[in-house]
Amino acid sequence: MRLVPVFLILCLVSVDANFSFKNLFSRSPGNKLDLGFVAEKINKAVTKLSTKIQALTDVLSAHIKPKRRDPISKPAITASSTPEFCHQHDCPRFYEVELNVTGDYKLRCYPKSYKWVSTIYDDDQRDVFMRLFRYISGNNQAEMKIKMTVPVARKMNTGPRSMSYQTMSFFIPFKHQQDAPMPNNDKVNLEIVKPFCAYVKVYGGFSTLSKVRENYQSLLRELREDGRSDDISDSIYSAGYDDRFKLFNRHNEVWIISKNNKPSENATVPDLPNISSEPKPVKSTADEKLTEKTPKFCNGNDCPLFYVKKNTTDFQLRCYNESYKWVSTSVANMNSKLAGKTAFWRLFRYIEGSNAKQMKIKMTVPVTMMMQPLQPGSGSFVKEDFTMSFFIPFKHQKDAPAPTADDVELNTVKPFCAYVREYGGFSNMEKVETHYKELLNALKLQGIDDFYTNMFYTASYDAPYKLFNRRNEIWLISKSQNPVKGRILAQ
Repeated sequence: MRLVPVFLILCLVSVDANFSFKNLFSRSPGNKLDLGFVAEKINKAVTKLSTKIQALTDVLSAHIKPKRRDPISKPAITASSTPEFCHQHDCPRFYEVELNVTGDYKLRCYPKSYKWVSTIYDDDQRDVFMRLFRYISGNNQAEMKIKMTVPVARKMNTGPRSMSYQTMSFFIPFKHQQDAPMPNNDKVNLEIVKPFCAYVKVYGGFSTLSKVRENYQSLLRELREDGRSDDISDSIYSAGYDDRFKLFNRHNEVWIISKNNKPSENATVPDLPNISSEPKPVKSTADEKLTEKTPKFCNGNDCPLFYVKKNTTDFQLRCYNESYKWVSTSVANMNSKLAGKTAFWRLFRYIEGSNAKQMKIKMTVPVTMMMQPLQPGSGSFVKEDFTMSFFIPFKHQKDAPAPTADDVELNTVKPFCAYVREYGGFSNMEKVETHYKELLNALKLQGIDDFYTNMFYTASYDAPYKLFNRRNEIWLISKSQNPVKGRILAQ
């Protein structure tokens, strides 16, 4: 039986022995070289050859038995399980949900948590990619070289008049999802992206900011035409899968995160590492007793410690019983969004070394913003007068360097108690106003009015590239509640 395939191959090679290029270009019946006549001969020859190849394939299939697979074994992680546009690089696994759509987009779900390494766009935008590239090239605490992956993802804001990049991220390879080393550069962070679903639109060519904007707007229109409005469109993501030397067939994507669609727990994807815990930062040797008690929602960053005096479903009475140093700046005559950006970069330059000691200082949480509410009917919720503050890390509470900028100052915040309301998602002024008013109503219902009404604080705890489980707070400072000295600080 083994001779059958060989015999058929010999027959195929010998078929039409009288066919030759000489016969192909022989004269037509009119003794002229007729290209149509030549094409007809080629067509007949190709048809006959295709028939023979198909016959051979059928016979070979009948005589070569496929390898038997164990039906209950899990598929191996092979090249075939990697999407084609990932070009054999590690990339996060997903599945697509069938939708009745009129546009050219898909709903894609990533059902596993994955680690990414990220950095924020700042004044030196040319260095953003290289920060991440240096991290995977060994500039990390394990001096580990890490393989390049795809996609390179960029988070972008989507203001009404402009669009700009906020963060860039590299996917951590599957091999290092559990042991990814901490970065050396303070501007680089490890983050865990929880499972999510996104509306995805694919486009080609070399991606530019204008192309991202064009495809984002196109995707948004298509979603609206299909009656879908569950997109989180204040921030979007672009994803690039090709190196800069590839000229053709480039693959780029725009992602808009879906609010309502969540990945299925029963989704079938390759069995890859699942991350269940936050990356553990290296502990500071200074004041280790304090850092061990850092609240969980501070995500391993230094943050001021407190205890809870009262807890309800609507608010918490929280007391900070230590004096702490903060660095602050004030911005006036700007709307909240512009004021926030201006203030943030002043303080960020301070911790990057724009201080009397040229000292780099680690980022902390929360980032607080003091606001001054206006009376109803004023046409605006708050005054255009804001003060933003960064908490000084425990390590530098006693030796924090003086700022070199005139509009930045160090100050000591004495012990205080505050009524605190928590909320999630990406914060904006609409959410701030909503939760501020809800906190006021909750306090009023309990007959509580011992707080300052001429100011309040917002507090944010998460990096801009964190998608889910974000934490924001509203603080109303109590006039009469005083912290108890020596009280054990709660986690």
